[in-house]
Amino acid sequence: MEDQILLLQRLYPRIYIACHTEHVKAASSAVHLSARDSAILAHFRDSGVLQPSELARHLGIARSTMSQALKKLVSLGYVAARKNPSDRRELSLHLTGQGRKAMQAASVLDYGKVKSLLRNLSPAQRQRGLDGLALLAKAAGKTMLKAAPRKITPPETKKEKP
Repeated sequence: MEDQILLLQRLYPRIYIACHTEHVKAASSAVHLSARDSAILAHFRDSGVLQPSELARHLGIARSTMSQALKKLVSLGYVAARKNPSDRRELSLHLTGQGRKAMQAASVLDYGKVKSLLRNLSPAQRQRGLDGLALLAKAAGKTMLKAAPRKITPPETKKEKP
């Protein structure tokens, strides 16, 4: 397994660096998303619903922080929130078509670079590669759920001189 760990540590950065996008501040981006907002959208599944508490736990952020972020995403039209008919206290969240486009636009991976990377593979190779990434992403989700909850600490503030 040690060789496999080393191989993943060598291969993943190559993909990331080849496809990484320039960092853009939320206020100046066309879709008005922060890196955290984009990460939240990236965690939505193509089918099914996502519970806010599940997502907050997975990302290691407070429920109140998640609630604020989701309100913003709903107001932008990127997420649809519906009350669960069987439990009116519970929200069901769905990524909208507009949300999918916004997530792509704000992703840490540049759309054009990813497209170029995938064009270097045959359709069968692309599918094999994406199937492998899907397996690793599923394992990553399980790993994060098993890990102790992360504590989000605010950045240190500089003390002003008198």
